Amino acid sequence: MSNDSTRPGRIWYLLPVLLALAAIAIIPVAIWRAATDQSITAVQFKAPGGKELEIVHPGTYVLWHETDTIFEGQTYSSPSNLPGGMHFVLAELNTKANAAVPMSQDLGASETIGSTVRHSVGNFMVTEPGKYRISVDGQFPDQIFYFRESLWRQVGRVFHAVALTLVIWAVAAVVALVLFLRRRAVPAL
Repeated sequence: MSNDSTRPGRIWYLLPVLLALAAIAIIPVAIWRAATDQSITAVQFKAPGGKELEIVHPGTYVLWHETDTIFEGQTYSSPSNLPGGMHFVLAELNTKANAAVPMSQDLGASETIGSTVRHSVGNFMVTEPGKYRISVDGQFPDQIFYFRESLWRQVGRVFHAVALTLVIWAVAAVVALVLFLRRRAVPAL
């Protein structure tokens, strides 16, 4: 008798079940990893002025104007409209020229986290990791700004986890179908 006529035992149905159950854990783990990722580059600073930072992950970075926030133990509240005459610069400090990264206008997103309210000002596309200086200069009363890596990298992780889960479920379904057809085709002994 050849191996082709061997009927797989019912225990083999555990394989697709275990695959499907393991896949369920992928999404919450991806969400937890994205929510607790400590490698996100973010700095809060007072303007006029700026702050140096190390950018590890190339990608899109967003400059936020914090209209209601706490900075260094002091509360700040300002109108959401920016005063005129502000200059926004992200300078790469790795080069002798301190090349400026161009800022593109943002779509006007806002976010509220606890008592902190932020309004996006613009995006910077950083192509190289390294030392940078973000600054907002001009003649205006003190304002607080927040510069952070876009959260799309974290959102992408979750989407990849969902896609991987769906692929694993499809594989589990195919394995279950093959087992079913093999058991049905070979008579029991």
